[in-house]
Amino acid sequence: MNSKDKAWQLLQTIESVYIMDVNYDPNKTKQCALICVDELIKEINKYQHENLADIQYWQEVQQEIEKL
Repeated sequence: MNSKDKAWQLLQTIESVYIMDVNYDPNKTKQCALICVDELIKEINKYQHENLADIQYWQEVQQEIEKL
């Protein structure tokens, strides 16, 4: 899946949890997705130093989320 589609999928998944909240704020959905991606990048850095393609992919996803 390309980074733009993955970014959209993450936002939609998180939004499905928050949408029922009367205080729904789409910016919170975006913040949650960015936190998730940031944690993924940290874990990849911790355990897979040699796998730069994964890190690059998730950084691209992070950039796409920020654009949404």
